[in-house]
Amino acid sequence: METETIGFYANVYRQGDRIVYRTSFSFDQVANLIKPTEIRDDSNEPILDRLDHIENRFLNKSHANGIKAYIKENPHNFILPSLTLLTTKRFSLEPISPSWEKLNEICNEKITSIQLRDSLTSILDKCNGSMLAYVKIPTEYFSEVEDFQKTITIGDGNHRARMIIDLKNDNEVDVSKMHIGVDFYVEPDAKERKKVFVALNTSLSVEKSAKSFLMVDDVLSSATKDLIGFKHTTFLIKQFNPRDKEKFIGVEPLDNVGARSKDTISFNILKNMISILGVGNTSSDKFSKRYPFKSTEYRKLLSLIQKYLEEIFDNVAPYKRVQGNLEAIPELRKNYLSLSGAGLYLIAYVGYEAKKNNYDLIKVARILGNIDWSREVHSEPNALFIGGILNSTGNVSNTRSALKPNVERLMKIVNDEISKY
Repeated sequence: METETIGFYANVYRQGDRIVYRTSFSFDQVANLIKPTEIRDDSNEPILDRLDHIENRFLNKSHANGIKAYIKENPHNFILPSLTLLTTKRFSLEPISPSWEKLNEICNEKITSIQLRDSLTSILDKCNGSMLAYVKIPTEYFSEVEDFQKTITIGDGNHRARMIIDLKNDNEVDVSKMHIGVDFYVEPDAKERKKVFVALNTSLSVEKSAKSFLMVDDVLSSATKDLIGFKHTTFLIKQFNPRDKEKFIGVEPLDNVGARSKDTISFNILKNMISILGVGNTSSDKFSKRYPFKSTEYRKLLSLIQKYLEEIFDNVAPYKRVQGNLEAIPELRKNYLSLSGAGLYLIAYVGYEAKKNNYDLIKVARILGNIDWSREVHSEPNALFIGGILNSTGNVSNTRSALKPNVERLMKIVNDEISKY
């Protein structure tokens, strides 16, 4: 049976080392062929098992609705940026300008359709970098999956695609003559596609955790993935395992952790903690130089951090109460500094200072477990943290200047107590 295809005229050119097919689709074509990412209604649904296949953020429904309202209010003069799609495969094409005859003359040989598709980069070089062509794409490319990766995915325009689908389904505006630009970039490498997404998304900011996760070449990000059990569980912190319902404390790999979040830690906070524990600051470059990926030093550090944080989450309040009880996190976060980013950074800095002193980090974690991490003691801001991460009105800061005095105070306690363990 003949493969169903969609055909369109396109400007085909090189952008750097990538091939680009630039065209336009009708809103109907977008709605029928392009599938945006899903809406993550429950932001606390464990998604670690799916992280390997994520190349885009989850859909923000309110943002898509905002674009839809703009189109409905301006059906005759709206302006939309093009959709950017990434394809793992090149497309078949029929040259228009230059024609087949002219192309054969330019290349000094008779070019076949397969040769034009597979050797397009070098052929474009001979055509001053671009050509006009009729392009054919098998429609199955928009839905087929190989090794869990789609042939065609959205690099930029996820919310525009969702808006177009909703606009068509609402049937409140005539979309039959509406079009949007579409650019196809050839990128077969899955890691590169994730980085392209981050590079393209500037109008709607990419959360730091999503950016850290998707920019996969960074040693520090790789260390963070190792500790949350992404792909391998050698260094998985037991409280980060969503399958262990009695221990899980809520890890958010793609978003930031807000006041109402039912997760205790984000990918980016954990990444910063690892860097602090490794080199005493959040410099990715210093971390990479000190702990090359998969080196002996790298493995020793992750093993040490794994044991330290497991002991922290079993001893420092209120993490024991959180384990298997994620619903309690938003309320507990109001009352405990240890559930704030500042508190977690304090724990990391103390671990780093203790490591420099060759202290047993298991003992250090237990000492920190005996400290009162409450925001208030007897209805007053906790005096231990006043002048550091906590000010007199009870507000929390995680700046280095705010953290420093508290690191010193906590290390004094550790120094005084370590000999008793």
